[in-house]
Amino acid sequence: MLKLSIIIPTYNSGKFLEQALLSIFNQTYKNIELIIIDGKSTDNTVDIIKKYESSIYYWISEKDSNPADATNKALKYVTGDVITFFGSDDYYSDNTALEQIINKFESNQRLDLLFCNINSIDRKTNEVIVLVKNDPELFLSLNRHDDSIIRHIKLGYFSGLVFAGMSIRSSSMANFQFDISNIAPDYDCVCHMWNNGCSFDYIDYPLINVRQGGISYTAKSEVILRDIFLINKRHWGILMAIKLHPWLSLSPFKIAFIRYNQIVRYFHNHGFRPLFWFRKVRGSILTGRRQ
Repeated sequence: MLKLSIIIPTYNSGKFLEQALLSIFNQTYKNIELIIIDGKSTDNTVDIIKKYESSIYYWISEKDSNPADATNKALKYVTGDVITFFGSDDYYSDNTALEQIINKFESNQRLDLLFCNINSIDRKTNEVIVLVKNDPELFLSLNRHDDSIIRHIKLGYFSGLVFAGMSIRSSSMANFQFDISNIAPDYDCVCHMWNNGCSFDYIDYPLINVRQGGISYTAKSEVILRDIFLINKRHWGILMAIKLHPWLSLSPFKIAFIRYNQIVRYFHNHGFRPLFWFRKVRGSILTGRRQ
């Protein structure tokens, strides 16, 4: 029977943390270890943690930079076969959620990353705002490990794979650390796993209710786009990062690049050989981008 490690980063989560914990304790699957890393909360968060301390494998309350920093701390104490990431203000929508997650990993020994659909809910009313549903074609592209995934990245589907619906086989997380300077560490993680040939799957059911809020909701769009650009640059190269960027891909840079390509092709086709060298250089750049 696989052990499931649940990581919860917290900070001033007293209003919702107890509901999150009870949704875990009420699960039908019991072979779990719960790790809570609190960022030195000033509300009643620590009191709630102490209330359920006997059911928590490890917890600590000390200052950290952000949830990614807290998650990196938690990874040092993981002993489970599968790791799942859980928000301190989220809660499972189904008491069999963990059982469904483990069943997926037990039935497929090659599975590395598992996602599920999520309900995005209003923080005040608890009403479902939107069902975040995964695209089956996305996972087919993920598991092919070819350039077909680029279309999904451009459409934003790839960055929609988030912490809230993510479970990872522990062996696949070896030597990986989340980038605490980036507000999209989950996207960075998925890119890293894809580049390492990991296998993906999903559960077509909203297992988790995720309250709207947090860095991804409050950050300015230019900050989010900057960080996604930096992630794309690190994993795919500068030219692909420019191509994937929603602003740069529509910029005069792209238009000029297209015009340059058309001009070079015209002169080359009409026997103007001095430009052949430029075409050759450009071709080698694009070939390097595709590798």
